[in-house]
Amino acid sequence: MNEIVSHLITLLAGAVGGGLAKFFQDVYTRAKETRAIAAALEAEISVHLDEIRVCDYIGMCSQVIAYLSAPDHIVTADDFIDLAVPETPCPVFTAYLPKVGLLGKATGPVVKTCQLLEGVCLDLRFIRERHQRLPLNVKQLIDFHEAMKARFEEILKTGELAIGELQRYYRRSND
Repeated sequence: MNEIVSHLITLLAGAVGGGLAKFFQDVYTRAKETRAIAAALEAEISVHLDEIRVCDYIGMCSQVIAYLSAPDHIVTADDFIDLAVPETPCPVFTAYLPKVGLLGKATGPVVKTCQLLEGVCLDLRFIRERHQRLPLNVKQLIDFHEAMKARFEEILKTGELAIGELQRYYRRSND
């Protein structure tokens, strides 16, 4: 009887030990994967922020607004900011969307930044088609460009916040 109890205790201890080992292995794997996701999202957002700054999209919007605001301006077919925009502006974000919630405090700013970027791309694709189909008047065009300028500014602000949170997450995870 003692031998059976001894074998049961050994089996139970092995099962518990194996279960704990699997648990800690899963925790380690998930943490490593989440750090990789954070680094990839940080890179993607950084590229977008750099593009907004280097290409001076905010300045472009201001120039278009000034051009449209001239008292004698007559609306033409190309009176809007015309940027090449990808169908999927945030492919890394899209790929990791189911796991973005693992990023703690970084989740909100990352989601907001990427949603703003996707919204800007949709609007830029829409304005071309809309203005060709039914030309916008000067006020509508100015309103569009003012809104676009404000969204670029918001992308820069929330994007910097997202990058900061992602870096803090990454550093905490590496300690």
